[in-house]
Amino acid sequence: MLRKAAAAGLKLLILALAVYAFFFLPLGRRTPYQHLNAIFSSQPAREAAEDLTVAGQQIKNKVREMK
Repeated sequence: MLRKAAAAGLKLLILALAVYAFFFLPLGRRTPYQHLNAIFSSQPAREAAEDLTVAGQQIKNKVREMK
């Protein structure tokens, strides 16, 4: 029982360290969070999201027509 609690505590500590590193430790000039935020808020990413939305709507409409 104590061994399971220690293992769970260790996993929680590792998760906390990973979250801290993701949001606060810089990789170059930005943190990993800031890098992902910059990537996904770029114009090509927005265009890709719009294209995926349109494709999803088209697929949904085709499936509804088949019913």
